[in-house]
Amino acid sequence: MIVACALAALITLRPIQVLALLGLLVPIVLSQNLDYYLARLDFSQDSQNLSSLVFLQGWQLMDESLHATHYVGRGFQQLGLVDSDSQATQLIYALIQDSLNLLDGGFTMSKLVCELGAAGIALALALIGVTWRATRTLRLAMASPRAAARIPAARVFAAAILVGYLIELLVRGVGYFSPSGLLMVSSLWIWYRTRAVRVARTFERTTPGPVGPVAAS
Repeated sequence: MIVACALAALITLRPIQVLALLGLLVPIVLSQNLDYYLARLDFSQDSQNLSSLVFLQGWQLMDESLHATHYVGRGFQQLGLVDSDSQATQLIYALIQDSLNLLDGGFTMSKLVCELGAAGIALALALIGVTWRATRTLRLAMASPRAAARIPAARVFAAAILVGYLIELLVRGVGYFSPSGLLMVSSLWIWYRTRAVRVARTFERTTPGPVGPVAAS
């Protein structure tokens, strides 16, 4: 959740602010021992870091499920009920004598695609598209006070939640019914609800009023 909030805040910064932040953080980061973090970025088949292997396993589970079910999917909440032969899964078992994250896929997009097949791909892409529009809304709200005044506060809040959920969708998730997942669903409703209200108000402002009776000549 902290990383999600940081992401939502980061995308609202202007380029000069991002450069200033990097100038401040890079010397601090380089002065630390980065072996722990660099190991998590190793996504090769030779990696022995469990976090990296779980992420890699999520992508391999998608490929395995799509080909095994001919893009239909294994069914809702069926991921992990069938043993996986993916290389990452086998390596995880060799390291700890147990399986990890087979039920949730490691991240939510993996679970969606494995269980819903092509429909899961479409849902994931649709959510990424909404997140892209939410990103533009956040940047607009921060860049212009006049624009921010015209955007409902609820819509800005929903945009921040949607952007933050991108971490759970693409990097690390625990399934559909996590607290952030429920927040995301609520934010989608707010997002489209506030858009509908804005469209209705714009229509009311631009639609001419009823025409009065024509005066007799």
